Amino acid sequence: MDEVKLSRALADPIDRLYKTGGLQLVFMFVGTLLLIVSVVPELDKYLRYSLAFIGASFLMLTMAFFFITHIKPINKVRKEIEKDAVLINTVQTTALELVETADMLQDLAFTHANSIASVLKQFGPKIKQIPLIGNAAAQPIEKSENLAIEIIKLSTNTKDVITEIEKALRASDASALKVYLEDLRLLRIKISEIRIE
Repeated sequence: MDEVKLSRALADPIDRLYKTGGLQLVFMFVGTLLLIVSVVPELDKYLRYSLAFIGASFLMLTMAFFFITHIKPINKVRKEIEKDAVLINTVQTTALELVETADMLQDLAFTHANSIASVLKQFGPKIKQIPLIGNAAAQPIEKSENLAIEIIKLSTNTKDVITEIEKALRASDASALKVYLEDLRLLRIKISEIRIE
């Protein structure tokens, strides 16, 4: 069996702790080790007290350093969020109102597009049969019918996206919002491609 030097056996755990958790874990380990050694009854009383004091000092300094470097910044960020909570909540509420307004506009567009489509379907053929006006009205009627059909299709897609965005906003689900934001951009592109001529 290979001989392992005691110095290496003591240094290896310290090296692993340093690589894992940095200097803080090393100081905690050394402090704990010194406290454990300080209870050995065979050691001189003053040496035991010194080791206990040094070990406790290492642990307390490590805890103080941890508090200053980790806990304090978290508290600072939390206070900043609390300070901006009114703004954050107002943005969310405004977004929800916009979504509800868009939903109402979508319902309005869908309802009127359906009405226009049914009127054009019912009266379009009759208007086309009117002498002198029929030929001139044929192309605008067809365009209006096609536009109404496109609006109905987009309204259905928009309704689904708006519903999902509203759910994500209410749940404050950023990952879902990113997905639906892309859907919203695609819908906007489709809407911009519709031309009223």
